[in-house]
Amino acid sequence: MTPAQNTQLDDANRMIAQQCAKIEQLKSELSSSLSSALTERATIEQMSADMIKLQSQVAWLSRQLFGRKSEKYALPAESSLFADLPQTTAPGTAPGSAPGTVPAPAPAPTQTITYEREVVTPSERGKRLPIPADLPRVERVHDLPASEKAGMKKIGQEISEKIEYEPGKVYVIRDVQIKYARIDECLDGSLPNVLLATKPDEGLPKCIAGPSLLAHIAVSKFADSLPLHRLEGILRRSNVDLNRSSMCRPRKLDARSR
Repeated sequence: MTPAQNTQLDDANRMIAQQCAKIEQLKSELSSSLSSALTERATIEQMSADMIKLQSQVAWLSRQLFGRKSEKYALPAESSLFADLPQTTAPGTAPGSAPGTVPAPAPAPTQTITYEREVVTPSERGKRLPIPADLPRVERVHDLPASEKAGMKKIGQEISEKIEYEPGKVYVIRDVQIKYARIDECLDGSLPNVLLATKPDEGLPKCIAGPSLLAHIAVSKFADSLPLHRLEGILRRSNVDLNRSSMCRPRKLDARSR
């Protein structure tokens, strides 16, 4: 080969090497771009799943706050509650049926029940029940003045009743114990010189609340589910300052005595 041909051959080989290097560089850039695209795709899919989950949570919270207060809940047509679960074929699924479908259960046996009830006529519907006879009555007699009923005689009376309510009364029992001392003529040393009348042992020692108030607190707390801070406010309206710690103290003493 002539020197000119050798030069041309070397230039061609050099160009081929440069093109091969460019091809390898393009392959590396393509691989990097493909890896970035796959990473971004996985990120987008994760964000979509998170968005669907958040939408389901928002829908649930909206139903709890603004929806109908009922324990019965019907799933929407396109429910996404189980979007994250893999779709598998349930055991016993018929061949050719959709994945995840369950055969319909057999209808449960039924029975017919009959009952009798009292027939309420339209005139009796909404009739007011009589006031119990064992409730105490306070009778108030309303009569005409003597000037208006002069020359008239009583022919009857009209009676009407209504139920009244008197709030609970708070009162104080003041125990006064009389103290006696023996006179000089009876001081022989065989008997104590000073005697103090005894008072009945009621309630808990060193407790400002009497038995009836303690019973009222216990019934209101455990039977009527009334919190102690509300009991404190109710007693404060009657000008009684009995804090919650004092209300809890009898229960603590009772628990220690057991």
